[in-house]
Order: sequence, then C-alpha cells, then structure tokens
Amino acid sequence: WSAPLTGRHARATFPRVQALVRAGHRADEARDFEAAARAYREAVERDPLHLWAAARLAQTEVHRGDYRAAVRILERLLALDRGAEYAAQLAQVLIDLGGGGEARRVIERSRGFGTCERVHVLAGLAWSRSWYYPAAVREFRRALRLNPRSLPALGNLGCALHAMGR
Repeated sequence: WSAPLTGRHARATFPRVQALVRAGHRADEARDFEAAARAYREAVERDPLHLWAAARLAQTEVHRGDYRAAVRILERLLALDRGAEYAAQLAQVLIDLGGGGEARRVIERSRGFGTCERVHVLAGLAWSRSWYYPAAVREFRRALRLNPRSLPALGNLGCALHAMGR
C-alpha cells in the first residue's frame, strides 16, 4: 500500500473511495467476489487507512478461498499500529464482520491498550462473540474501572453475566 493520503488530495479522493466501497458492497451482496475484491482493492490503494475497505477486502479474499491474502491484509492493518483508538476502530470493523479472534489479536497488540475504555469494551465484545464470557466480563470490568459510567460496558457486562448464569 502507498502512503496515506493527506490534505487536498485526500479530500478530492474521498468521494471516489466511498463510491468504490459501495460498489464492492453491491458486488459482495450479488456474490460476485471477484468484482468486490477489485473494488475494495482499488479503494485501499487510494486510501490505505480506510479500515472498512481493507477489512472487507480481507473478508472477500476469504470468500474467494485465498486465506493467505486475507491474513496479509490483516497483518498490514496491524502493522500500521496507529494507537489504541485506531485499534478500537479496526476491532469494531472485525467484530462487525464476525471476526472475534482477529479483533482480539488487534486489541492485544495495540499501543495504549490499558488506557482506553473503548478498547476494553471492544475486547469484551470480541470475547463474547467467541463465547468466552469470563474473559468478556474481565474486559468489561476493566472498562468500568476507567469509566464507571460507561453504558456500553455496563450493558454488555450484564449480558455476559446473564449468559454465564449469574
């Protein structure tokens, strides 16, 4: 991937990137994974930090049966290591796409892991999606130590405890 876009060029490129992501999504829905991969790949080439396009490209590669390509894409995203908030965004995309295990790896590798409430909430969600509720409870409680009024942490903690029969 090339360097991230900045300034005027980024603003001019954004509508095209969004159009490519929409085209990839339409192709995905039509199960035309070749066309979807082309659209997502072009979007990522135009904006390497576009998390949704890159994560959807990885998922499309899985649909095409190219697991190695999907892993390479996720490793590139991980290598960017742009801090806890970036990791939280990437983890949210992966959770939305059903990749709880990948989301956990992203969260565990992020800088500032212990200082961002949102990262702990997302880690708890990733554990919950993997049906491992004790770890989810632990992460939701860590989030609550950072922000005792966190509604996402409180609500998800309740759900995880309920799932454990508590």
